[in-house]
Amino acid sequence: MTTIKTCALAAATLAAALAGTTPTAASSFSVAPIRVELDKSHRTGVLTLHNEGDTAVVVQVTAVSWKQENGEEHFEEAHEVLVTPPVFEVASKGEQIVRIALKRDADPTMELAYRVFFEEVPQARTPTFNGLNVALRIGLPIFIAPPVAVSPDVSWEAEWQPDGGVTLSATNRGREHLQVTGFDLEFGAGGPVVHVGGSKYVLPGSRMSWSVSPPTGADRSAALHLTGTGDHGAIDAAVALTGH
Repeated sequence: MTTIKTCALAAATLAAALAGTTPTAASSFSVAPIRVELDKSHRTGVLTLHNEGDTAVVVQVTAVSWKQENGEEHFEEAHEVLVTPPVFEVASKGEQIVRIALKRDADPTMELAYRVFFEEVPQARTPTFNGLNVALRIGLPIFIAPPVAVSPDVSWEAEWQPDGGVTLSATNRGREHLQVTGFDLEFGAGGPVVHVGGSKYVLPGSRMSWSVSPPTGADRSAALHLTGTGDHGAIDAAVALTGH
């Protein structure tokens, strides 16, 4: 079973750095699977939250609609997706099952995208604790497939910036998302290669970008080629240069 785990230690380290020497309290929980996929035949899904911390944790669950505009994520309250239970407490090392249900029909031609957020509800501090509480938040995607098969249709562009960096953009003109989980960008045939990691979704009708630091001495006029991985398999694409 695949899980997403919160980085409690990293969060605590960051918070402590921001607060000087102030001690920090942080919980740790994981959720599996990493996303929910529904369609007209499967209108409900199940997620399991596991509390890996040493104390009980109270969690609130919220479903929101998910859009991407001008390269930014936008969320709005979604009444058509039901989460049960919406608030619960999980004992240390305990688990809680959360059910996701779709209350509307799928779009007939395009995939719909939502997100479900698991957010820790901060608890009252004890009289002896003098520090900073860190509330954890995990967002997982929910995809609603249409009755007919659809697919992403992604084109890639790159633009050199005045500071010497490169902005790489992916435009999805298809009707299904693409999750990019990492790629190599080659500067000229047989030229230097830069690896870019991390996961990013490109929703239908959306354009998302990455900031890339090119290798020293890279030719600004060289053809760029991208090879990578995503949830639809290998990615192998020429990258169009713009604005040069």
